[in-house]
Amino acid sequence: MRYLVQILIQLKRMKLVESIRGKDGGYRLAESPGKINLGKALREIGGPLLPVANSPTNQESPLAEIWREVENAMATVLDRVTFEDILNKAKASRQAMVYQI
Repeated sequence: MRYLVQILIQLKRMKLVESIRGKDGGYRLAESPGKINLGKALREIGGPLLPVANSPTNQESPLAEIWREVENAMATVLDRVTFEDILNKAKASRQAMVYQI
């Protein structure tokens, strides 16, 4: 629970969520889910998507360029995903039928 509160505090600083006081208070998104980008949120909360890509000890590594390419590919995917996309996928997975024998 404490970890979740810390994440919410960071999201509030980023102005992605806002707090609501009172009996039915809590947090809600500050913008519509379609305007919130997953890649930006992840970078704001946790820093670089792939820290090894830009690590000073990695600069001399033969794999340094590959790690940067991997990080760029991750950023491309995550930057095009919005919170609305995640919500739609969650709704779709709940509606999917599961047959068991």
